[in-house]
Amino acid sequence: MARATNVLSSGAPLDGDYKRGTGLHECDFAAFANQIGLYATTSLKPGEILFREGDEADALYIVGRGTLTVMSGSAVLEVVRSGGLIGEMALVDVDVPRSASVIASTYAELFRVDRSDFLALVAGAPNFAVMVMRVMARRLRIMNQRYRPQATQW
Repeated sequence: MARATNVLSSGAPLDGDYKRGTGLHECDFAAFANQIGLYATTSLKPGEILFREGDEADALYIVGRGTLTVMSGSAVLEVVRSGGLIGEMALVDVDVPRSASVIASTYAELFRVDRSDFLALVAGAPNFAVMVMRVMARRLRIMNQRYRPQATQW
């Protein structure tokens, strides 16, 4: 499992628009991390595991570079690319183990955000909290669609 140190610089402006060109509600968390002065603290080689389902959860990660696969058991839940976010549930649903495993599909560089930095970001940049909630809402909608019973025709 990858080891990381956590760094959040202070004094950087925390406002701005981080929407990707790919969709109205998709945010580029890597651009946000760069603007506020975070730097990549974790790097993974292809096939390396960031964390496993059931592990203790203490941080979220912003994907600065690369592609990661989120899995539960043998099921692929999502593929997260540069600019994406993983592990956010760790900071919202405290003291609950990881709900999925994350494996690097390619070489990846990640920004680690622990609970204290997360709370500072939310206080200093309310848009950051909204961006995280959008990710969680999108993922919940996708899971709802995947597991919704098929409607019967009358």
